[in-house]
Amino acid sequence: MASPTHRLRLASTTLEGLDGARQRAVEAELQALIPALEQADLNLAHPVDLHVVITNSMEQHVDRIRKQHGAIDAAPYARTRLTVSATGITLVAPNRPPLSCHVILAVDAWAASDVESLVLRNYLLCHELGHVLQHGQGRGIDCRQRSSSNEEEMLRTAKIIREEFDADSTADALCRLMLRDDQGKALGPGHLLAPQFAAASLDILTNLCDFALEVQRYREIGTDELLDRLYRNAGPLLGETALLLTHTIALYLSARDLAPLSEQLAKSPGFKCYIEPDWNDFLEDLVSKDEGAAERRISEFLGNVLYRLGLRIEDRPGQAPYIHVHKPIFCDT
Repeated sequence: MASPTHRLRLASTTLEGLDGARQRAVEAELQALIPALEQADLNLAHPVDLHVVITNSMEQHVDRIRKQHGAIDAAPYARTRLTVSATGITLVAPNRPPLSCHVILAVDAWAASDVESLVLRNYLLCHELGHVLQHGQGRGIDCRQRSSSNEEEMLRTAKIIREEFDADSTADALCRLMLRDDQGKALGPGHLLAPQFAAASLDILTNLCDFALEVQRYREIGTDELLDRLYRNAGPLLGETALLLTHTIALYLSARDLAPLSEQLAKSPGFKCYIEPDWNDFLEDLVSKDEGAAERRISEFLGNVLYRLGLRIEDRPGQAPYIHVHKPIFCDT
């Protein structure tokens, strides 16, 4: 049980884009959340006030809460992504007890009453609660910090990847407290959600093949505009690919079976060319207890992927980084 002085309280709910009946049903789901969470050992360093917003205007609420509460992102949030869209964000108002955490979720999964939507919204909510707990337990990345070099940015991305995996592990544990299958057994999110995340992973891996072709195009025509675009897109593409793979791995681990994921990835040229050489090490580093060493190795993994794509970025103190371009590995499609 959580400490009686350090508890998580559902302080407010804001529900938008739902009709009356769905709004009442969702409110009941959210009110049942805290009793379910009290079955877990939350190990909070501070009391936490939880504010949940379900909306079709995520960015509007993000801006409002940042301005109104001085809140910071509990995990990095990008308004524009190259590949997948954001479906949730946690904002934390720092330096005030109780810790005020605002979870903002896209309304889509809350508008339907089928089983898959139920599992999806519980997974999304519990994943964001994972970030709430990271900060409630006195850990979690400080998103106000900015990287001063490519090396620092790679390490920061590696830390984010590990924290996302940790939040997914928390989501699995919490979903099993809240969800039951037809036989009354605890239900993790992986059984229903893993295949759709695998499909999204296969899609994003094709973008790596396209990126390698763009690198080769630069080698042939050599325009500064194209090189600048490659440099600007390389980090987001690497980060989003690694994050989506991380979520997918976590969901297959929730289903207690990585074999189906391995079989699907083996068919992907993008995976075989750019990810597979470091895949087993990446899996080990996600669960490693040696946090610092695992983050360094994941950072090296990201650098290796970038190198296979035809780029190497050299940090130069006091100067702009230098982008080395070489022949990429091409996908055999």
